[in-house]
Amino acid sequence: MWLNVVGTLNIGKIEGGVAGNVIPASAYATGSVRVAGRTPDEIKDLIRTAVEGSDPNLIVEIRYGIGPVPTDYDIDGFETVVLNYGTDIPRLKGNHKRYLYGPGSILEAHSAHEHLRISDLEQAVEGYKALIIHALEQSSEL
Repeated sequence: MWLNVVGTLNIGKIEGGVAGNVIPASAYATGSVRVAGRTPDEIKDLIRTAVEGSDPNLIVEIRYGIGPVPTDYDIDGFETVVLNYGTDIPRLKGNHKRYLYGPGSILEAHSAHEHLRISDLEQAVEGYKALIIHALEQSSEL
């Protein structure tokens, strides 16, 4: 079931009971799943099947899900990749291009070794210039 799903599963918090040597009356866990190329409903079904299949008394509550986030990638010189990460882009309203870009490596973002080099920032300035120039050229063609 999970073998063909590439992504991340984080059970970030497990809580229940009153002491380590007492069986809890109830418990809960919270977490997040990030999967590239799957819909929230597909992931919800996988989780429910796995959890409820292991014990019919377990209840799964899924609060929300965000599906694949389309972004624009029509500017030469920028690396493009599909990843199982989150972004605020779905919250951007309006009819405009949506680029996801920033300094450094996305593979290091929010990790224990997250860092930026001065050269990453300098390169990002050039990248932002290219994005702005491209956006201005596109708007002048309208």
